[in-house]
Formats: sequence, C-alpha cells, structure tokens
Amino acid sequence: MLALLGTNVCACASRSWKCSEFTPPASARETRGELHIRYSGGVGTLDRKDVPMFLRQEMEHGVYLAGCVDDDDGMWDLDVVVSAPAGADLPAAFGADEASPGIVVRLYRYEDDRSVQPVLFEEGQDVDVSGTLEALEAQAGSLAFEASLSKPCIGDCDSARSQLEVDAQLSW
Repeated sequence: MLALLGTNVCACASRSWKCSEFTPPASARETRGELHIRYSGGVGTLDRKDVPMFLRQEMEHGVYLAGCVDDDDGMWDLDVVVSAPAGADLPAAFGADEASPGIVVRLYRYEDDRSVQPVLFEEGQDVDVSGTLEALEAQAGSLAFEASLSKPCIGDCDSARSQLEVDAQLSW
C-alpha cells in the first residue's frame, strides 16, 4: 500500500505553504462528506473536521485519498490509503489479521519557514491500529471508517507515542 503514496497531492515545495493556493492534479476527484483528523505527536498537534479530500486513485479493493489543511504556522498535507481483501465482509476491524482491512496514513507538516516534517503511520512499522472499516465501495464511490493509530513518538513529544485518529464518511 505504501507504494501508492509516491508523491503527495500538494507538491508544495514550489508554492506558498497554504492549501488555498494549491490546485489538485486533473486526475484527482473531489470527495463529498466529512473527514475528521486528530493528531498529537512529535511534529505538533492537529484537530480538524471537514478536511477537504481528493480521490487520487481507485483500486479494485481500495482507495488512495489526499487532502490538505492550513493552520497558523503553515499547513498539513494528508495521504490516506484504505484497502480490504477481496470478498471481505464489512464492517471489519483494521489490523486483526492478514485478512483484515488495511490503512496507511502519511502526514506532512509544512511550516512557514519552509521546513517539512513527515509522519508515517503504516501497519507493521511499530504502529498499533484499531478501528473499523464500515464501507469501501471504490467503484460505487463510497468509504466509511474510523481508525486510531499510534507509534513511538520521535521529536518534541508530550507522550511516548504519537496518536492519530481519523473518521471518514466520504463519497465521490
């Protein structure tokens, strides 16, 4: 799943660090619905509802979404890949076993001083995952899930683990 995250949607290195000034690739489709993200870890904190998301890629059993939110000191770029094994009965828990749905989340923290701080949450990389994939119908255009991910914190941390929670009800 991580290979799908090749380049982030923003490609902000040549731009201002504000989401409002970025245009998604022509191949990306805007989603409808709501995505709420809460993050606390070594690169700061983020708590946002209604994060604008774009569908970057549909796969037979998964989707790759990307989005961006501004804050006082710059912006956050967000990539999310969600997949389910062929024939999986949903709802199903993330990470219960190899036949379970999977999720990868990558955050980029862009600060006004042009520094970039990536944070990757991928199963199997010392990341604890819990939550439920409620619906994933890539061809029909719908996704619903809630996930909590945690990993050892690196950087200026208030706790030993970085925490990420994502809830989504999206369609396209």
